[in-house]
Amino acid sequence: MRFKLFGTEFYISFLFSTVITAMLAFDRTGYALPLIFAVVMHEGGHLLVMWILDCPPKRVRLVPAAVEITAAFGCSRKKEIAVALAGPAVNLVLFFTLWFNFLAYKNDPVLVCALINLLIFAFNMLPVTGLDGGTVLFSLLNPRKSRAYNAYNKFIACSFGAFRRSLPLLSRQSEYFAFYNGALPYCYKYN
Repeated sequence: MRFKLFGTEFYISFLFSTVITAMLAFDRTGYALPLIFAVVMHEGGHLLVMWILDCPPKRVRLVPAAVEITAAFGCSRKKEIAVALAGPAVNLVLFFTLWFNFLAYKNDPVLVCALINLLIFAFNMLPVTGLDGGTVLFSLLNPRKSRAYNAYNKFIACSFGAFRRSLPLLSRQSEYFAFYNGALPYCYKYN
């Protein structure tokens, strides 16, 4: 499905819609809806800061396991860092808001929502290509002039590769991880 909103083209893949629908339909834990809300707020933080900094998004693609936001034109490194930090900042603000609410009212579902936001914040701040922390790190390193950028990327790729290969050794469920090891390289083809 494609549509335009505020001059930005949005594309939602059928598979993305199917995954979200399945998450909501088969969720027995009650975590799917707070997770989707936290992710929408996170991406909304990116979009809001892009519009505020006059670096409007050209395209937003929603595909399984990724939200790709493309700027209409190149932004300065400072603006790129601000946009990258906006999503995790929203999750951190939500975490503290919900955490203080939990402390005041001792409501367990609020605690779950708070921790989901904290986990999304922590995950997105990992200094890995494709995540917000990686965007900040690589914007600071200036990849055109830095050998550290290439060395760091190779280190991360080798670390994930070694971890992925060691998964069958760490679990009794070797059949599951054998499938996981075989399927994972196909995930990296499209990045």
